Amino acid sequence: MGHRFPYVVVHGLVAGSLAGTVVALWFLVVDIVTGHPLSTPAELGAVVLGTGDSGAGPTEVLVYTVIHFVVFCVLGVVAAGVLRRLRVAAGPTSGGLSTGVCGSWMRGPWLTSP
Repeated sequence: MGHRFPYVVVHGLVAGSLAGTVVALWFLVVDIVTGHPLSTPAELGAVVLGTGDSGAGPTEVLVYTVIHFVVFCVLGVVAAGVLRRLRVAAGPTSGGLSTGVCGSWMRGPWLTSP
């Protein structure tokens, strides 16, 4: 049983990194299509740092990106642990579904301009 825990952590980190990358790429595509590359991580980073819209720059993008991937990795490890505990085999379907739901929720109407 002691050998299974590291596998759960590794699988969770891989899943979280992949999911975080998919969501980050989605934000990038949406931002490019709307003509404002990196505006989503800049705005969210400005909110996290409390610098406001006028202060959104490379620092805010970097801070948000780090927080983004840390959160996704933590969620990946938790999900891998829950799936392991429930004895459910994780696959692309469960990962894609959770990424789609979380991505849609994170880019909800409350983040768009009126």
